[in-house]
Amino acid sequence: MKKYVAGFIAGIVFMLSASAFADTISLIGKKVTGEFSIVVNGKKLADSGVVIDNKTNVPARALSDALGASVSVDNKTKTVYITSEGASQASNTSEGSAKMSDEPTVPVLDKEKEIKRIKYEIDMLQGDIFSSKRGIDVSKENPWNYSQDKVDMEVKRLEKIVSESESKIKDLETQLSELEK
Repeated sequence: MKKYVAGFIAGIVFMLSASAFADTISLIGKKVTGEFSIVVNGKKLADSGVVIDNKTNVPARALSDALGASVSVDNKTKTVYITSEGASQASNTSEGSAKMSDEPTVPVLDKEKEIKRIKYEIDMLQGDIFSSKRGIDVSKENPWNYSQDKVDMEVKRLEKIVSESESKIKDLETQLSELEK
């Protein structure tokens, strides 16, 4: 769950830093008006995107991992840097000037990055399962004195999340074992 929150926060930081030079904006106190799934190369990410002030915000870490890119954050300048392998980028020379690379700009998703992405997604799904099972336990205790119909509906919803997450984990573990051969 902590990784999910960290990914979500990284996405918000990314969106803030991207528009920081355009004008001063703050998402503090803004209402999330929508949530959506993110699919990269046909694969759904565990993290969701959100809409705030009619702007799409995506989790930078999860998106970058799925695309095989690296992410770094400069806290001093409040900037998120995303670099894909094989992309042209500036590199410092001994004279201190920047030189552009002649490498192709096509991102490469190699085997190790795909393995890392799958393991990350499995971790996220395991967090969802843990949270949902805890939610089931709390719902059954019914500390809010909800009607039994509401409790049953919430338990069914959470059980569905657990079942779907367990199924996705099995699929991902199959993919992982194929890649690790």
